[in-house]
Amino acid sequence: MKSKKKSDFETRLQAIENYISMIKYALIIIGFCLIAFLGWQSYFDIPREINKALKDEAITKMNQQAKKQLDEVKLIVEELEKQKQKADKITMSLDKKSLERIESNVVDLEKKVSGRFLRVYNQCDNEIKLIVKYKMPYGDERTLGWWTLKSKTGNYLSEDDKRILLNSDEIYIYAETTKEPKKYWKGDIAGEFKGTTFAFKKLKAKKNKNDYELFLQCID
Repeated sequence: MKSKKKSDFETRLQAIENYISMIKYALIIIGFCLIAFLGWQSYFDIPREINKALKDEAITKMNQQAKKQLDEVKLIVEELEKQKQKADKITMSLDKKSLERIESNVVDLEKKVSGRFLRVYNQCDNEIKLIVKYKMPYGDERTLGWWTLKSKTGNYLSEDDKRILLNSDEIYIYAETTKEPKKYWKGDIAGEFKGTTFAFKKLKAKKNKNDYELFLQCID
């Protein structure tokens, strides 16, 4: 009977010891897990600190670069302002007489480039071809031709699809009909055109509002 009680007590004691051992192992495992967790956290915290330092350094460099560029822009603006002030001084240095002289030159130039178009009327029954010697708005003299004028028509004389401009109503012409028997408009003023000498006739064009007009009538 005693031996049976002793055996039960030893069994219970062994179970308690086993339970305590299990608790010890569990505590050891928990300890290792905690150590591992703390180690991994430290491992990940280091790159975060490095990244933060690199980011701060990059931001600092960007701020420095932006400040440098801003300073350069300020220098450019200051230089432009100086140039503007110089230009303003030059403009102010022009006195009233200088401005009047400039205006006078502009008016003279406008007079030179102004002129009138020439319109020639063929009042004959036959077609006429024509050479004209005239003064341009600048005062230079030119000789142009041949223009062909159909019967009973009036045409503006043009060169390269642009109407010619005259600064005088005095015109020198040489003209002739294209069909036989020939009829001529010629005078006693010699002039060359494309290597040939012609006898030009001096005529006075009629002046209207915007143009000069010249009427060619048939000669019997």
